[in-house]
Amino acid sequence: MTAGLDVDVLGSGRYAVPCGGSCGGAGVPHIVTIGRAIASCDCPGHAFRQGCRHVDAVTAYLLLAPVEPATAAGPGLERDVPLPDDQADGSA
Repeated sequence: MTAGLDVDVLGSGRYAVPCGGSCGGAGVPHIVTIGRAIASCDCPGHAFRQGCRHVDAVTAYLLLAPVEPATAAGPGLERDVPLPDDQADGSA
């Protein structure tokens, strides 16, 4: 991850990443938007270079973020719900 940059998830592919001071003010958050084919940031560096440390920080965060398990696993697959009695012994 880019050193010193924290990533806050805003939702809908949007992330807030604070500025380190060289891009308009220390601690001021920049909004990074990640889409299917493009990533953008509202900082001046991204507008100038089409890339910036904020997008790099979000990319690293997404690559390293733990994957959350699915909440709905389907009938009979939930860990806390037992199988119906007619399938518990393996016979149909």
